[in-house]
Amino acid sequence: MDEKGYVQPRPELLGHHLSNYPSNLDQHPETLETHFWYLCEYPSKSLPFRKEWFPLVQKLVGEKKIERIRFLRECLLAANRNFNKNVTGWFMDAFTALKPTENELIELQDELLAGLASAQSKAVNTILNHLKKIAGAGIKTEELSHYLPNLLSSEVKTVVASGLSLTEKIFQRKRLDPEMLGMALSTAFVSKDDGIQTKAAKIILKYIPPSENIKEALSHYSDNILTNVRPLLEKYIEDNQQELEVITTESPFLISDANKVRVLENFEDLMFFLPVAIEDPYSQHCDIALDGFIRFANEVDAESVKLIEPVFLKACKTISKWEVPYLSVLLCNLIINYGLNLLEKYPDQLKNLEKIYKKTLEEEAARETYSNYQKKLGPVEKVGAESPAMKAFRELAIYINQKIKSGDNVPLLFAITHSPCWVSPVSLVEKLEIYQNKNIEPHYLDVQLALQRCALDNISEALVLAEEKLKGEFKDLLLFFFGKNAVPKGKIEHPSWWMTAGITRSPKTVFKEFSSFGYDNIPVEFISGEYQWKTIDNKKNSYYPVELNITIPKYHLEKRKEPLFCGVFCCRSERTF
Repeated sequence: MDEKGYVQPRPELLGHHLSNYPSNLDQHPETLETHFWYLCEYPSKSLPFRKEWFPLVQKLVGEKKIERIRFLRECLLAANRNFNKNVTGWFMDAFTALKPTENELIELQDELLAGLASAQSKAVNTILNHLKKIAGAGIKTEELSHYLPNLLSSEVKTVVASGLSLTEKIFQRKRLDPEMLGMALSTAFVSKDDGIQTKAAKIILKYIPPSENIKEALSHYSDNILTNVRPLLEKYIEDNQQELEVITTESPFLISDANKVRVLENFEDLMFFLPVAIEDPYSQHCDIALDGFIRFANEVDAESVKLIEPVFLKACKTISKWEVPYLSVLLCNLIINYGLNLLEKYPDQLKNLEKIYKKTLEEEAARETYSNYQKKLGPVEKVGAESPAMKAFRELAIYINQKIKSGDNVPLLFAITHSPCWVSPVSLVEKLEIYQNKNIEPHYLDVQLALQRCALDNISEALVLAEEKLKGEFKDLLLFFFGKNAVPKGKIEHPSWWMTAGITRSPKTVFKEFSSFGYDNIPVEFISGEYQWKTIDNKKNSYYPVELNITIPKYHLEKRKEPLFCGVFCCRSERTF
């Protein structure tokens, strides 16, 4: 009927249909010339269960009725076509069964490298095994180095092990700048597996000199390096454990050069660091990433934009899980929305992003059929938020997303400058000066969170700087916050800023100047975190002989123009009123 022009089946239908009929392929010329390639792009889920296909394809390739290099390329492209794992596995097995030569692997190297971003571990492991065969024959090490951080921080142990094995073979067979792969190699220490860490440490020890860059890269994972692995890397990491023997009577300052967090230098740094922040959102890593996002999101070009693909894939894979920390949800959505915006500007370089996102959307739609499911994927404004604290963080994420879209690189005030959770008072003054000079009003939550995190044990330099550089409400606020003014002075235009400054500076003091703010009906326990409690003996229940009774005052949340955002610094257990 097709020949007579009655119907024109779509490629999807032809590929799906042909998957179920592995015979008589050379009866009509167009079957092998055209329809077979539709099968590669639109296979049926039943393809892997038709055992006749393997020997038939090998026979047709051998008879040169199917172009060998084209079929090998299609097998590799299957890695990122969002097929189910059985279909993807079939194409990987078909690729391996045809035993591609070294020259063929070199010719297909771009497809091999692109396949490393696959969501299917079978595809990634297969491709890594084939890349090992050309480890010394012109493998594109610079391109590979962009994929290594995600591979070596994978949750799948076999992927990490294969990635390390490939890296070692490249060092064995090829002369190259050791730092190119060495920087990425440090991400293997995300794993807590003894074998993985030992293998990575031995590769570093054997092939990578202890340069400052390598030491810096490893320093971010120093706390994660196992005790029995640390001696192998003694030339690369500073072990401060012996400092415990030093006895001092002086209390160290909350911030110093020793606990200053890393500052990202460029777009490449940002792309390298974002996967770390996704894995560990409840630490300074998230703040470092967000600060870098604001500064470098728009410093991208047609070449560097390729770095977003493995980060985009990491964000999609993370958000596809059922249980995801809320800050990870927000960060992943920021990355995904950013990637989709870049896709519009660079469609040729980022063509895989559309396929990755489509699969993630399908998985999200399936989960949304459950009535208790909170939406995780989409514009940040539409991400579900159950509690007031979640809504506050979502509001900050919306604010950050707007800054990225508009190209506004004025820094965030709340970004941690010193671990584990501190903002330098000098940094706070300097950033407020930027807002002042640009005549920009900061977001009320940004100011509140920055004030709560500000280290107040050594503010002499910051106080001098505030008096010299700031004016108006910024100056009055910080002179009160830093203790120069015992009580609030000056014109108060933003009550939430002043209330937060007063609570943070003097949590048990009630300032009469704040009586008109409208916050006085909030129970003091909700702000301080200090609740009345008592223990009750329960002799009747042997499993719970003692009960802890905590008295929580009654309070109904009110809608306010600028709610208070009160947080416990170290555990990030924030509350919004």
